[in-house]
Amino acid sequence: MSRWLPITLLLLGMTAVAGVQAETLRTKGNELFCRDRAKFPEYLIALHNKESKEHAVEGCRQPAKGTRYEVIEEGVETGIDKVRLYDGRRPGEGYLLLQGE
Repeated sequence: MSRWLPITLLLLGMTAVAGVQAETLRTKGNELFCRDRAKFPEYLIALHNKESKEHAVEGCRQPAKGTRYEVIEEGVETGIDKVRLYDGRRPGEGYLLLQGE
């Protein structure tokens, strides 16, 4: 009986790890992405300023509609989620903000 206990614990641990994997989501076209969370205020100002360029803030952009991403850490209080964005050869980590609809 004591021999089965470690095997059972190992199987339960493997099942728990498999359930922790993040769900892959897709952008809807109204999200903003910045590698640095602190740059969102500057990026929002640049987007609403008619004289500035859309890509005026380094590391910030609006992902194309349908871009895949995974939420790493949900920002319940701020609405800014830490994500892994899959829109190139390598996934990039940063923060995603959903703009008002």
